[in-house]
Amino acid sequence: MNVTNKPIIDKDKAISLFNSLNPKCTPILAFSGMRSHALLRILASHREVWWDSTLMNDKGILTKDSLSYPVTKNNFFTDVRVEMPKYLSYSTAQTNMVTSRKLTTNIAIDMLKNYYKHNSLLSYLIFHTDFIDIVNHSFIFLYTSNIKATMQQRKQWYNYDMQSHGYDYTSKNIKLISKPHKSSLAFNIDIHRLFSKNDLIFEMEYIRLVDHFNFTANINRVRSFILLYLEREQYISTF
Repeated sequence: MNVTNKPIIDKDKAISLFNSLNPKCTPILAFSGMRSHALLRILASHREVWWDSTLMNDKGILTKDSLSYPVTKNNFFTDVRVEMPKYLSYSTAQTNMVTSRKLTTNIAIDMLKNYYKHNSLLSYLIFHTDFIDIVNHSFIFLYTSNIKATMQQRKQWYNYDMQSHGYDYTSKNIKLISKPHKSSLAFNIDIHRLFSKNDLIFEMEYIRLVDHFNFTANINRVRSFILLYLEREQYISTF
């Protein structure tokens, strides 16, 4: 297995970046494979959150809203990472609202700074959990109360991420992402419960999210999105 070494983050630059974020922009901290892109799209489906499909879809692909995937002519979702086999791919909801761990010039940060000159809707920006000891801003932390089930649901993606980001899945990190973060700045989301096939378990986690951010609930469309997401995960992991 080809395991990538953990990137070195410029702490001073990271602190400056978090200080520069508008208070209405909430970082999402997550390891690879924790569905952070899908969560961003779920958050952005609420009318209180900024979403511009011409900017935020990968490669500027247009869709109606954040819960509508671009599809190929065969009605399969597109993906910039996983191709298995080459003619069939699946979308992990990639967006441009993702930072680089090297904190070089980043299109997402520039877009947010420009947006908040004249607008005020909430927004979200995805960071890797490498930033967990640096973030000085209220943030969302993604964890799973059932790491085994989450990995099994996303088997193909974990295989891919293990090859590229193997250090994510050390025993120390597995322990970290298997429970809520204790920071007073953290709002913890259990990705296992939010993406549960059980309607009641999903609803409890979703309503907790809605109440925290004071959203207008969008439960039916979010539930449909998640069930389709789970279905496609199972399909691509099988075939």
